[in-house]
Amino acid sequence: MTSATEFSPSLRRALSATELTRDALASRAEAARTDLAARTYHSWKMALDRAEAISDVAGAAGAPGLDLFLSGGQGGMVTDLDGNAMVDLCMGHGAQLLGHGHPVIAQALNRQIGAGWQLGLPTEAQLALAHLIRAAVPSNERVAFTANGSDATLLAMRAARAITGRDGIAVFTGSFHGAHDYGMVSGAPDPADLQSLSRKIHLSAGVPRAVDHVMTVLPYGHPRAFDIIRRQRNDLAAVIVEAVRGSEPHLDAGPWLKELSAACRLAGVLLILDEVTTGFRLAYGGAQELFGLTPDLVAYGKAIGGGLPLGAIAGRSDYMGVFGSDPGQRTIFAASTFAGNPLSIAAGVATLTYAHGNRASLYPALDAVAARLQEGFASLAEEAAVPACLLRAGSLMRVRLGTPNGRSSAYVAAVRRAEDTFATHVLNAGVLMQAGLRGFVGAAHDDTHIARALKAFAIALREVKADGLFTPLTAN
Repeated sequence: MTSATEFSPSLRRALSATELTRDALASRAEAARTDLAARTYHSWKMALDRAEAISDVAGAAGAPGLDLFLSGGQGGMVTDLDGNAMVDLCMGHGAQLLGHGHPVIAQALNRQIGAGWQLGLPTEAQLALAHLIRAAVPSNERVAFTANGSDATLLAMRAARAITGRDGIAVFTGSFHGAHDYGMVSGAPDPADLQSLSRKIHLSAGVPRAVDHVMTVLPYGHPRAFDIIRRQRNDLAAVIVEAVRGSEPHLDAGPWLKELSAACRLAGVLLILDEVTTGFRLAYGGAQELFGLTPDLVAYGKAIGGGLPLGAIAGRSDYMGVFGSDPGQRTIFAASTFAGNPLSIAAGVATLTYAHGNRASLYPALDAVAARLQEGFASLAEEAAVPACLLRAGSLMRVRLGTPNGRSSAYVAAVRRAEDTFATHVLNAGVLMQAGLRGFVGAAHDDTHIARALKAFAIALREVKADGLFTPLTAN
């Protein structure tokens, strides 16, 4: 066995924390990390066993410096390797709309396993899922399947280039459109700092600077974006926009998105709506239904696979012909071994059939549960007298500490420290969230889950305040 001293500094610190006594700890954050290390022994051991063979994604547990591994999930709960049961507000990073182990999906998967799980050629069930996707909104005239949401946004951009004969793609500040190079380009998050838009920000190392030549960054929510689109209309193939930004989930963007759609149409630039997260979650018709949008192309992922990897692109029939279905049309290469694989399609058909049949009750119930969580959090923050809120768009949410007005580097660093500490306390109190304090409510969550989550939030707010981490956030 390799010694722990050979691993990352964060892992060494976490492991050494277990040797401290609570009386010797300098802060409540250290106490929480000590408690977590003590209660998640088998996760720490797994991290050591895996370190020589596997490079893991940092921050997967939602709390910095912690490696957590899960053994299973049921309904709105998950269990780690040490048997600790947690309320799951991560929900498979949004892919689990109905909850873990939903019987309708489980039955569909079992039936498909009996028939074969990777056949290599299209199956009859793909047509059933395509009809369910088309039923969501009128603009979903035809559908192409991909392996996941990142592939959906990448291929939507490629399709736009083939359709228009132009290379340029415009994204917005604070955006994220998948793990491919074009999805990892963004700009300054401050829409008032328009001069900074020419300075591209890469969300990952390894993204080539050559990508910047075909990417344009637009200020989100700012009318200046429409001027840039008009000015660059001869170079832009498409503008891609998240229906709801994960960093700022709310439902106020509808009117601005309609203006964006009109600006793109007037300029002859395609509009790609990124509904990887919002599709079939905000409503059966997603953000298009809620906001009354008609994009040229839309990218789907997460919920449409029922917890299995699956993506899709939908749009106008004439545009969708570039995926190879129309003879004589300029087509793109979009083949993928696992795109539309039988298992994912089976889970997707089961999920969307259930969602479509129960849409009159499913989506209001999701919204009501998430609203109780948001209102409860607001009461806790007011009681604690701290600057904190829970932002929400339907069943998508994000906890934000501090205010959106603080933009200095020192303020941003203070917010990050407070949020990282908050995440540690929430996890220690038995609630799993996505990195960045983001999360999702699923159909399996009920009042008991919400009560447990609010108790964890109350503890976290109290402990972060007691450590003085809110002080620099209130001074701004």
